[in-house]
Amino acid sequence: MFLWTLSGVTTKKRLVYPYGFDEAKMEARHCKTTDDLIEMLGQEIVSGQRPPRSKFLPEVELATTYGLSRSAVREALKFLAEKGLLSSRRRVGTLVRPKSEWNILDPKVLGWIGAQPHDPELEASILEIRLAIEPEAAALAAARANLPEIAAIGATVDAMRDAATRDDFLEADANFHQQVVAATHNPAFRQFSKSLRAAIEHVLLITADAVEDLSPALRIHMEVLQAIRQQDSDLARQKMREIILLAIDDLRNR
Repeated sequence: MFLWTLSGVTTKKRLVYPYGFDEAKMEARHCKTTDDLIEMLGQEIVSGQRPPRSKFLPEVELATTYGLSRSAVREALKFLAEKGLLSSRRRVGTLVRPKSEWNILDPKVLGWIGAQPHDPELEASILEIRLAIEPEAAALAAARANLPEIAAIGATVDAMRDAATRDDFLEADANFHQQVVAATHNPAFRQFSKSLRAAIEHVLLITADAVEDLSPALRIHMEVLQAIRQQDSDLARQKMREIILLAIDDLRNR
C-alpha cells in the first residue's frame, strides 16, 4: 500500500486526503458514459494509482471532474462497490478497499487485473482454488456424464489438438474445463464454473506464455477424457490434478 502524507491548506475546491489519491490535483478528464468512468476508475484502482484507503471526492465534485451527471457517477461507484473495490459509509465517504476484499473471480475485475503486470500471488491463489475443486469435478463427471456430454468434452479436446493458434488452443482448453464441470450434474459446481471461467482463462494465458510446447498439456487432457469415457472416477481425479499441477509448475518457471 502506498502512503502519501500530504500537507497544505485546504481550499473550497481542494480536498487533501491522508492516503493516496489527491483527485483535485488532476485536470478534468471527461467521460462520455458511465461505462467509460467505470473502466477508468477500475483500472486506476487495480493498477494501484488509487491505493487502498484512498478516498474519492464527493459525488458532486466527481461529476464536475468527469463531466457526467451525479446519477451516472453514483451508478459507477455502486458498480465498483459491488465488485468489492470500494466501500461507502456515511460521514466517511467512498474509499478504495484492500485487494484482499476484491471479487477477483469477477470477469470485469479479472479483466482489469489481466491488463496489469504479472501477479504471481493472485495466479497462485486461483490455481489453488482449481486444485481443490476441479479434480473432484472430473471424478463426478466420470461417474455421471451422459453420451452427449462426453462427446462435448471430446470435441474440446479435438479443438485443442487441431488448434491453429495458441489463442485457439487456450479457448478450447477453457471450454474443456467448463464442459467437465457441466457433466457433474451438480448445480453448485456449474454455477461456480461460470464464476471461475474468467479466472481459468486468465491463468491459462499466463501459464501458456511460460512454455513453448503445449503437447504435455494436451496429452493429460486426453487422458482425463479417456478416464471419463471409462467411468473411472479415481483416474479422472488423478489426471485432472496433474493438469493443475502442470499449470502450477509452468507458473513457477515463468
